[in-house]
Amino acid sequence: MGVALWLVPSQSASHDLQQIMDFRSSQSKSSSSKSYSNFHPHITLASGIPSSVSTTSLLACIPEHAALPVEFKSLEVGETYFRSVFLAIHASPNLSGLHQHINNELKKLDGVEPRSPCFPHLSLFYIDDSEAEERQMIADELLSSGRVVKDGRDRIVLDCFIDKHTVRHELSGFDGVEVWIVNCEGQVRQWEALAKVDLTARS
Repeated sequence: MGVALWLVPSQSASHDLQQIMDFRSSQSKSSSSKSYSNFHPHITLASGIPSSVSTTSLLACIPEHAALPVEFKSLEVGETYFRSVFLAIHASPNLSGLHQHINNELKKLDGVEPRSPCFPHLSLFYIDDSEAEERQMIADELLSSGRVVKDGRDRIVLDCFIDKHTVRHELSGFDGVEVWIVNCEGQVRQWEALAKVDLTARS
């Protein structure tokens, strides 16, 4: 897996997203230790960077940039572990520009060929291939329970609540406020943020 660069939401938006990511289908029969791993909500800007590349070199690839708004487009079910169930994101000029700049800079580094499949997206669940049927199941229940709502305008809204006693927070997007450099070697629970760049300080 190597090292990845993530665009990360604010603390409050991350908390709201986590309510969705902690949801489990009432029909779930998952027993795999690889399914439903905990990870911080993020949009991958680049991945597959060799761990031998220094953090200092990677930090130099992140441009001066203000925090940027992100808007959810749709809920999707994927065919790979890291895109099991995810939110497709509208590719705004600012988001696409940040992605392109970072990847162009990374390609100047020796031995670096960054990847970012299905950009831009935000994964909600990692579900093992042996339990692939769980992916559609949980996506369907997110919709039927009203936790994900299509607004009819090429956009979705998340209703981030736990139960009927919880204050409801509707989320149609978020501000990307940090870029994290993350070591993604090993199992998901072993991933580690090596550095965090605060974009709000550049606003």
